[in-house]
Amino acid sequence: MNNLGYGIVAYLRILRNMAILFAIFSVMLIPTISFYSNGREADKVLKGYESYMISNLGQSSVECEFSPISVGRITLQCPYGTVGKILDYGVNNINLGSPLDTCMNNDKIKHCKPNLESVLTKLQKAKGKDFYTAEIRKEDLWWDTRTIHSNC
Repeated sequence: MNNLGYGIVAYLRILRNMAILFAIFSVMLIPTISFYSNGREADKVLKGYESYMISNLGQSSVECEFSPISVGRITLQCPYGTVGKILDYGVNNINLGSPLDTCMNNDKIKHCKPNLESVLTKLQKAKGKDFYTAEIRKEDLWWDTRTIHSNC
């Protein structure tokens, strides 16, 4: 092989060493690939080699749902998986400077937060489900609607 010249020999040696390293690294990744393949996200949307990637382990995100009180219900849903926990809930009021389509909890609307536990109880029923609709009426939000702020 020495009669091929220094450049060609060096190239072939580097190529051989890279192939050996690739084989070693591939063997080292077998436990990781098998761990990732145990996930269940591939059953839903992943195809082909994706079922052996980290994305197969699952997804988690915080979702904000909003609905006008006049509708009387709010639907909680997860595009992947199920509802894990309810972090917060409240009432936004555009008259107090709260944007209608956002989930927020600030000093402007803190007095509008529902004080009946029945709201949280209804929302907690969504845990473990991928889709849940809670029936919530204005009367279900506060003990006495006469005592809440007039803008709520």
